[in-house]
This record gives sequence, C-alpha cells and structure tokens, in this order.
Amino acid sequence: MKNKTKRTLSAAAFLAAAITAIFLFNVVIGVAADKIQLRWDLTENKLYALTNETKAVLAGLTEEISLYYFASPGQEKDQIVRALDMYRTATDKLKIIQIDPNTNPMDARRFSDKGVSVQQNTIVLERGERYKAIAASEMYQGYTTQSGETLNNAMFGMEQLVTRAIAYVSAADTKKVCFTTGHNEADYSAVAELLKNENMDAYQVNLKTTEVPENVDSLYIMAPAEDFTEEEILRLDAFLSTGRGVHIAFDANRDVLPRLEKYLQEFWGVTMYHDVVLEGDSSRTINYNTIFIPDIAEHTITAPVTSGNKNTVYMYARSMAVEALEDVSSTVLAATTSAGSSFHGSDSSVKEPIREGKLPVSAALERVSKEGEKRGRMVVSGSYHMYDTTLLAEASLANSTLLYGTANYIHYDEDSPLSISPKTLLMRVLAISDGMATFYIVIVCVLPSLIFFAAGVWTWRRRRHL
Repeated sequence: MKNKTKRTLSAAAFLAAAITAIFLFNVVIGVAADKIQLRWDLTENKLYALTNETKAVLAGLTEEISLYYFASPGQEKDQIVRALDMYRTATDKLKIIQIDPNTNPMDARRFSDKGVSVQQNTIVLERGERYKAIAASEMYQGYTTQSGETLNNAMFGMEQLVTRAIAYVSAADTKKVCFTTGHNEADYSAVAELLKNENMDAYQVNLKTTEVPENVDSLYIMAPAEDFTEEEILRLDAFLSTGRGVHIAFDANRDVLPRLEKYLQEFWGVTMYHDVVLEGDSSRTINYNTIFIPDIAEHTITAPVTSGNKNTVYMYARSMAVEALEDVSSTVLAATTSAGSSFHGSDSSVKEPIREGKLPVSAALERVSKEGEKRGRMVVSGSYHMYDTTLLAEASLANSTLLYGTANYIHYDEDSPLSISPKTLLMRVLAISDGMATFYIVIVCVLPSLIFFAAGVWTWRRRRHL
C-alpha cells in the first residue's frame, strides 16, 4: 500500500507538472507570436520569408516609420496581410496601422490631398515629410509563359516595393544619376524613368561644356552616335578616378566611336567589336537570332537574376573581348552559348562571320590603385536595346532586375533593396512515383502508429507485474 501511494503521488505530481508546462508553453508562445516568425517557408522562391536585403534595410532603421494599410474588414488580400506580419515581427521600428477607408475617410483624405489615390489595399509609408504610396495593382504583375500565354497576377512584388519605400522615406538623401548628352544619344527615357521610380534623381550633363557635378553618384552613357572628344574622355576618367561609377551601353546599329572605344581598351581592357551578335542555339532565341537569352555569370550584379526563375533578353548586341589588366578586375556578365557568331554591323550586306563561339556581350569592371584605393567601377553592355521599354516592363523577364543590379554595383551598394525581385504565385506541381507515395505513407502514417503501439505494449507488460 505504501508503494502504491508513492506511485499515485508520483503520477499526480507528474500530471500536475505536465499541465503546468503546457500552460507555460502556451503563454510563452502567445507572447512571442508577435515577435517571432513561427512559420517555416517551404515555397520554392521563399514567398513567405523576407530577403536578406529587406532584413538589412530594417536592421538599419533608427527612426520609427508609419505604414498605413487601407483595407476594409473582409477586403484584405491574404498575401499582403502575411507579408505585413513578416515586417511586424522583423522590426519594432515599423508601426503598421490598418485603416478602413470607408469608415475613416479623413485618414484617407490626408493622403489623397497630396495626390495619392487611396483604394482598397493601398499601402502608404510615411516618416516626417516623406511618404511613398503603393497601390495594390502595383504589387501584382502578369507573367508571360514561353508559349506566349499571359497569366494575370502571377507575380507578387510587395516586398520589393515596400522595402524600397522604407529605404526611401528613411534615407537622408537620394542617389543622383546623370545621363550624357551632346552625342546624339539614343532615347534613355525608359531607363531614367525606372531609376526615378526607385528614388533616384536623374539629371543630364554635357561633358563638352562641363564636368560631372561632385554630388552625382553615377554616369550613364546610352548608345551615343557621335564620338567623345579628348577633353570629354579626360572628364570621364576624372569622374571615375574619384571612385564613382559609369554604365555604358552600345548599339550595334550605330557607328564606331574610336576615342571612347580606345579609352575602354587601354584603361579598362575592354575591346568593343563593331558587329551584330547572333545566337545559334534556337532554344535561346526569341523570334530572331539577334534577340536572345544569354548565359549569365555569377556576380553581385546578376545574383537576383541567377537566383530567380526569369531570363534576361539581349537585342542587337555588339560583342566584346575582356582582357585582364594589372589594376582592373573584370567579370564577363553575359555571353552567348558556344553556338554564337557575329556579322559586320557597319554593312548589312556583309554576311561573312567575323567571330564565332561564346561571345561576351556585357562586363563589370573595377579599377583599384596599387594602394588599394577605389578608382571607379564600370559596367559595359553591348546591347542598348535590352533596355527597351517593353522588355523593362515585362514581369516575366529580368531586364529591369539587371538594370537595378547595375545601379547597385556602380553605386557600391550591393545590399540595396533594388536587388529584390517579385516572387511568383504560380504553383509548381510536384510529381511523385507510386513507390515514393508508398514510402511517404509508411513514414507519416504507419511508422508512428507502430512506434506508439510498441511503446504501449512495452508499458503494459511492465506495469502488469507491479
């Protein structure tokens, strides 16, 4: 009887301890739910997880930012709510406030008076005098399949837009970019507009009459048709020597530029060929072999492209050769397959191939002094037409992502939120064999039952002798 009493008391004590532990566990989980992300994201492109770029932006916040989510009860979009939960748990510097625009019209009017169209699921971020609005229609983008079918609302770009907005309203100033003029440059309005939409100030500069202002962070030379003078080359090199960046894009349909190309060859190791690149692998071309999907190399510029499931398209590109110089580090960013070739670009009647094989069409370069001092970064592209308005706007392509990566690189800002890409909402079907299905059933259903049954038999046999 004495042993039986002890066992009874022990069992009661164990039960009480178990109940107490379960109670405390639930309390801890309830308190931590608002602070810790308790979900595991198993989606292919991490749809329900913040990127490292977003985490870096949030970690750098020093002042509180208000995020207003305008949505009536029952009108919220599930993906937006989930994403806001991720931001809420990642930082205490972001104050997220949901507002019903129907019952609180004055809150909506405060922003509509500033020109913001406040609709259902509109997001507005605000800090002081700075604000940035994001419409629900901007967060969802279409996707064009390889067969040409357009799928509406297949891409979700909320993290990209919200994190960039956070970076904008929290920044003390914005990046400044300049586009050269005076050489009959091609229309660069699509590139300028894209950069301005990402919180950069865009200006023009004519190197024939003035140097690049000191407050400019980068210089863009978009398919000039007329060559640079010796004085302009000196001003271009002086700009780079201060540690800033330049992006040059060439057009295969335009004439050779002897002085500018000589500068690239002698000081940066890049030889530009006056040709038109053709892709011989038909699986990598789009309608014509002058419009192709190149092989993309691993680099900080291309990381958002190579990690995603989208392609970059080059059009009417010039090829190049990249030679290693003592003070210049270089990486070929994009090239044709080994089936590539090129033809003379100066005369369309010439059909003789002048180059064959894997032809580089883009390169990233950095010049460093012997003392380790940064002397400028440059990205050279043989395809100005890759920045065509249609290609930049196509959500199924990564041309705009590559432009953002280039901007980050020449600004020495590889962790910029410009690197964040929209995430796909398309569900990929996972096909498993009958054998794998049987294996999963055994592991998930049968094996746990057998383990519990065996444990029960062992416990019963042990207690029957007590």
